[in-house]
Amino acid sequence: MARQTISGSLRLLLLALLVAIALNENHASAEMLSEEELLMQHKQMFAQFQSEFERVYASAEEEEQRFSNFRASIRRVEERNRMHSTDVFGITKFSDLSEEEFTARLSFKPDAERLNKQVEQIGMDTSVLTRDRRNDGHSTINDLPSYVDWREKDVVTKVNDQGQCGSCWAFSATETIESAYLLSHPWMRSEVSNGWGLSVEQVAACNSFLVFGGCNGGWADLAYEYVKKWGIVNASAMPYIGDSGDLGPCLVLASPVTFVSNVSWATPPCLFDCDHQDLQQLAQTVAQVSPVSICLNAGPFQDYRGGIIPSSSCSSGFFNMNHCVQLVGYSVNQTDPTQSYWLVRNSWGDRWGESGYVRMEFGSNTCGLADQATYVSVSHQPIPQHQENERMRDNGEESDIALE
Repeated sequence: MARQTISGSLRLLLLALLVAIALNENHASAEMLSEEELLMQHKQMFAQFQSEFERVYASAEEEEQRFSNFRASIRRVEERNRMHSTDVFGITKFSDLSEEEFTARLSFKPDAERLNKQVEQIGMDTSVLTRDRRNDGHSTINDLPSYVDWREKDVVTKVNDQGQCGSCWAFSATETIESAYLLSHPWMRSEVSNGWGLSVEQVAACNSFLVFGGCNGGWADLAYEYVKKWGIVNASAMPYIGDSGDLGPCLVLASPVTFVSNVSWATPPCLFDCDHQDLQQLAQTVAQVSPVSICLNAGPFQDYRGGIIPSSSCSSGFFNMNHCVQLVGYSVNQTDPTQSYWLVRNSWGDRWGESGYVRMEFGSNTCGLADQATYVSVSHQPIPQHQENERMRDNGEESDIALE
């Protein structure tokens, strides 16, 4: 099994190298190649793509359409790399999808009314930051560590693959709950290397409604509110089966491992003008508190194969967000700021990006990663309902949970 894994990695690396060479040759000599020669080159690349990603199409017509999409991806990759003076874009497992098909897979649903309600519930300050960890108005990014990677502390679980289910919102929230749990239960961190995790399947299947939730897209706070009331079980007790686009029933037979006790903003969210997000506060939260659930514009992710995504390649803004992920670190390079980055964990498997991760330009609100960022605290039991009602009354809210 280990030999097969290594062989697969080598094949993937070889494909990336061959594609990079081919793309460079295309860019340098496209005018020198005839249309027929260019077509033959693209067919060879497509055959390599099919072999590596095990693509078998249902008909000759579908294969022709996928090849057309593949050629469009090559042109888009060349244009993106040229426009942004980079080489981070290339052939990925999504290269046989049209842009419309890829966008349809992105499952975060911007909802201004829901965000306003969430702001009312959580408030606008970062309440879980202790007093000595709060920005005192004088500290700067230079006062923070130059490098943070929570994977090295064993509080980030393995990369998962949501498959064809629009459940990114459930993965992002569950991953952030996992990190909070591991931070408060350090003796459990040794289990991360053994594949320990919490049940995304439970969160998604038990929040599946007609037009949202489940595989139809949703919001991190939908997951938080569920886990606050009902808790979440181990992934081994309710494993994820949504790869093909369908979830199982909400049938929870195990006892919950933990509950969400509090939700906080890592940095205040934005709705319209997102050009001035508090990136220092976001970095401070990541450095001093925990990994963070974020939602962003994942448009460039279709073609991402490795390196640092430049902020110029995507826009921020609440209504441009379409995908939720987890921010697990950053790196600041004082000598060469262009090599500074945010470190983000995706839920598209470890054959996407850099073993499932993406680096994004630091010092900018790249792709809107600071537009809606949250983290949680956890407890071994749910908040007593009377305490929750008191909290909601203090915030001027109406409880939608009946007393039991």
